[in-house]
This record gives sequence, structure tokens and C-alpha cells, in this order.
Amino acid sequence: MKDPKTIFAHLFADPSKLNEHLCYKRLLSLLPAHLQEMTSHVYRKGETLYFVLTHPGFVMELNYSKTLIKELLTTLANREPACAGIKVREIKAYARFTPPPRPRKRKWSEHYAEQARGEFECPKRFSEIFCKIKEAIRKNGAS
Repeated sequence: MKDPKTIFAHLFADPSKLNEHLCYKRLLSLLPAHLQEMTSHVYRKGETLYFVLTHPGFVMELNYSKTLIKELLTTLANREPACAGIKVREIKAYARFTPPPRPRKRKWSEHYAEQARGEFECPKRFSEIFCKIKEAIRKNGAS
């Protein structure tokens, strides 16, 4: 993962990238509210503007709004100096799959007091083993 120093170095070494980012931010702010909410982020590669959406169902809806977005881009290019150098011929959209968060499994850490009294007879054959078990039960019951 990149640290903030590296990111700022990339942004400020070439101010056109920062202007481009600000232009896309401005474009998103001019879109209708439902288009803003469904858009994760926007980027450009070559002369294609990509919209990354939050759900696959929104791709078709954004495809219906391509003319609106192109008109907004031409208006921004004329009015805002930061957007003047951006040339976009095509607009594409895709959805990034993000699975819903799963609930964490609970780790049960409850401790119950020993209910047994350890009162049983030790058979002669296994007397040593049973006596150890008997003492362990008594010790756990006392605490």
C-alpha cells in the first residue's frame, strides 16, 4: 500500500493529474443525486472515462445517462480551466464486486462453575487414574 508521501508526490509532480481529479470530482457533484450515490469513483484511461459503480444493476442506468455526462463534460471544459485539457470520446461503466460484510462468529468465553462433587468410588483396577480425576473435580469445584 502506498503511503501519503508517495501519493502526494504523484499528484503534485504532474499538476494535470490533480486538475483532472478535481474536474472529475466537480463532474460528480453536478450529476443527479442517485447517480452520485451509485458511483464509487471515476478515472480516465486514454480517451475513455470509466465510472466504477457500487452495484451491477446501476451499469445500465448509467448507460442511459451517457449523453447527460458528455454534455456536462463539454460544459465543464468550456467554463473551468482545470477541465480544459480533458478529452473524452467514450464513457464506460462497470461495477466492482464488494461482498457484504459477514457477521463475526462469537467466541464463547463463558465459564461455568463445576457442578460435580467428585463423590464416587475408585475401582481397584484404575484406582490411580480415577483418584486423579476425583481430585481435579474437587479442585475445580472449590474455585
